[in-house]
Amino acid sequence: MKQILSLVVALTLCAALCLPAGAAFPDVPDPDEHAAAVLLQNLGIVDGYNDGGFHPNDKLTRAQFCKVAMLLSGVGDVASHAGYTIFPDVKAAHWARGYVNAAVRARKIIAGFPDGTFRPDVPISFPQAVTILVRLLGYGDEDVGLDWPRDYLDKAALLGLTKDLPAGREEIDRGLGARLFCNVLFAQDKEGHPFGERLGLSERKDAVVLKADVPAPDGSAALGLLLLGADLDTSVFVPARAATGLAAGAKGTLLTDGDGHFLRFTPAEQRVTALTAQRITALAVTGEDGVTVSGIGSGALVYDGETLTTWGETWVDLPVGARLRFFFTAGGAVEYIFWDGASSQTEARVLTFEPPDGQNPLPALGLPADAAVYKNGVAASWADLRRWDVLTYGTGAAVTASSFRITALYEGGAPNLESPETVTTLGGQTFPVLPEASVKLGTYALNAPVTFLFTQDRRVADVQPVSALNARQPGVVTDEGVVTLWNGVAVKGRDTNEAVGPGEIVELNMTIPGTLSMAPLPQTGGAVPSQRTAGTAGTAPLAAHVLFFDRCAPRGIAAAVPAGRLPGSIPASKVLYVRRDAAGRADLVVLDDVTGDGFAYGFLAYTEGHNASGLDDAYVPSVVEVSGPGGTRRFTAPVGFPHPSDGTPVGVAARAGGDATEIRPLTRVTGVRRADFSGGRLLVSGVSLPLPDDMKVYVQSTKAYVTVQEARVLSNDFEAYLDAPAAAGGQVRLLTARA
Repeated sequence: MKQILSLVVALTLCAALCLPAGAAFPDVPDPDEHAAAVLLQNLGIVDGYNDGGFHPNDKLTRAQFCKVAMLLSGVGDVASHAGYTIFPDVKAAHWARGYVNAAVRARKIIAGFPDGTFRPDVPISFPQAVTILVRLLGYGDEDVGLDWPRDYLDKAALLGLTKDLPAGREEIDRGLGARLFCNVLFAQDKEGHPFGERLGLSERKDAVVLKADVPAPDGSAALGLLLLGADLDTSVFVPARAATGLAAGAKGTLLTDGDGHFLRFTPAEQRVTALTAQRITALAVTGEDGVTVSGIGSGALVYDGETLTTWGETWVDLPVGARLRFFFTAGGAVEYIFWDGASSQTEARVLTFEPPDGQNPLPALGLPADAAVYKNGVAASWADLRRWDVLTYGTGAAVTASSFRITALYEGGAPNLESPETVTTLGGQTFPVLPEASVKLGTYALNAPVTFLFTQDRRVADVQPVSALNARQPGVVTDEGVVTLWNGVAVKGRDTNEAVGPGEIVELNMTIPGTLSMAPLPQTGGAVPSQRTAGTAGTAPLAAHVLFFDRCAPRGIAAAVPAGRLPGSIPASKVLYVRRDAAGRADLVVLDDVTGDGFAYGFLAYTEGHNASGLDDAYVPSVVEVSGPGGTRRFTAPVGFPHPSDGTPVGVAARAGGDATEIRPLTRVTGVRRADFSGGRLLVSGVSLPLPDDMKVYVQSTKAYVTVQEARVLSNDFEAYLDAPAAAGGQVRLLTARA
């Protein structure tokens, strides 16, 4: 820093290059010249005029250029070189004699004309300027050649000194000079070191700006940049001497001075997709405009303005309506994500009354009547709002409603039970608590049953006594003692209902310590026809946020399915159950094998049943195993169960108890290429089919499953396996790749 300060002091003598600080240089239209001038100004090497301009078209003399080159070389004190004369036209009275003499004797980077003169006040030519800078880097005739200026111009191009400079310029003006001086800072000297290191300059490549123009975390600097740390899970603060104006999320090369202060940021070329989330899954996000970002890896970094996490940790907490920006690698994979709306929906309200028919409840809550409404992750309207819904919102933001409420035990709170900031419930799971709910929780005893009301991003917004509200939530028994609720919350505990097995759809609460209280949903069959396109289930209108579950067989394994996967019309024979909310809307519908999503898909392995010891009571049943991206699932089967050969790609339907009821071979499609994948869809036999959000590809050479994006990098030869021909509405269930 001492050297840079000496530059500032010394350059005040050179009126052509050194003028009052703080100029924004509005008279430099060329972006490259402007960037170079601002960088040199930040270094204290050049400055602007009193009118705030840089005057880029003013010519530079040989003396002026020589002085700046000497200051860059580290010669700040030239008094010892000002007491003698080398050139007759650089006399004692000339302001630059010390710099010119030092350049000849101390640095040996300049020479005079054949007549013995230096001509200090003549504009410097482009070859002369380039020669001075090449020599400044330590190269001489023995390194470059004797054919001047061609050899020096060629060397300058090789070193990057003339990179991107306009050709055909004979004289150097201030704008071109700024670019030359800027280029020399990043060129390598003869020893192989960046020349800027002499000034303490340091470059950091692939820097990601988390926040710009913010105070230092320890309060020691007025403002600066918060960058993503080199270990990718921390943040680093870089101070700045003025506002940078950088945007959060920008990635590029950061230049700092000898004191570690910001000097310049050069953005990298990036592909960025911004959207307002309408549908969020573990691997994809679809925006309001229909744009989908798919294949998101669980390790992709997510920054919400305060916290740095990963996609795998964050996606379940993202509310519909969140404003997201996705930044991609050169290969097209999602590298990191900025959640711009992290704090945009901090206010929460509970709808404590049942809205009368036709009456918009938003104004009663102080919200705009025309605000966009999302409920349980899908676009809705104010007409879909019901009593006990939790609404979150912020200035200018959409209203996000959640009907996720469940009766469970108050198992613990932190940092204390009187005013907990987090609560433990549902078998040891921890959730954040909003302030108003924290006050209410303080009135309840430990292990008391209460009804928790959650925001869309799973914060406890309110607590109600069971006497006022007793709530269950629907989900699927995904394993013994595990129920995965419709919004992805997995609840674990003892299963005391022997009639309920994996794959069963249940409604759940948890009011006994460690025990799952499950009630299977009715499944009568032939309930009512459902007209999804008309928005009805029988005579009941479908709620915008209606939940659909599809069973693979009678009392078979079920799966939650998005409405978009369903046909427009479903006959009554395929509708097993319809649940209606307080307004008479159908908010949950159970179907009988409409989509095939309840099947287990993978490669078959079959073991025939046998008598272990020849005794009837020692019979070992037949076993059907299906190995797919999610692992291997095992089912039992009756004697003589029809099945194809081992290794066949199939779908298996089974009852909730684990008994296989049907095996369906899949339709094989060969000749699929990487170009057939686009935007979360696959072109198969001329039909564009959606890919499941969690789709993985089996790579035959490694015998491992990878993401679609990874598979496309490895291979251009795929096979797709469908549950029916593409033209008949089949869906892609398995993918394999040759690599």
